[in-house]
Amino acid sequence: MDCLYETHPQSLIYIYEWCAMKEQKFKIYCDKHRHKYWIVRIFPDKKSMFRWNIKDGYCPPNKKHDYLGVTRAYSVYYFDKGKKKSGRKSGEVGCISFVVAHCTSGIVSHECTHAALYWFLDTYKKVEKLLIPEYDEKFAWVQGNLVRQIWVHWFRLEKKGIIAIK
Repeated sequence: MDCLYETHPQSLIYIYEWCAMKEQKFKIYCDKHRHKYWIVRIFPDKKSMFRWNIKDGYCPPNKKHDYLGVTRAYSVYYFDKGKKKSGRKSGEVGCISFVVAHCTSGIVSHECTHAALYWFLDTYKKVEKLLIPEYDEKFAWVQGNLVRQIWVHWFRLEKKGIIAIK
């Protein structure tokens, strides 16, 4: 089993281990209206995370994969059969992947910063707006809210016994 040894300022060591057989998947929402959301996948190990991202066409199969989280933005459209111009955009804006043994606060925050930036660009279309305090605050709120939702789900998985602290 993969484990995480994380030293905290109080010198406590936590060991996270994976108790489930497959990845866990849940949604996190970008705003309080819940119009746009990310799919979060937590994998038992790096190999299965990369296998999924390669199969899905995101990671090149012949490249060395040494990162511990992946955030990718995309758009999903729904079409009625036989009508090419009936595309309705879904609220799904992307996927964030983590490996349970490397899912630390820094990595979660890092990947959620990517996610919040993609959300911002999808919503406001111009990155220059981040320099305006009103938009900067919206960006920071979304980033913090995404991080919070991941940890809420994380502790629910822990409570169900899917992720264990040794």
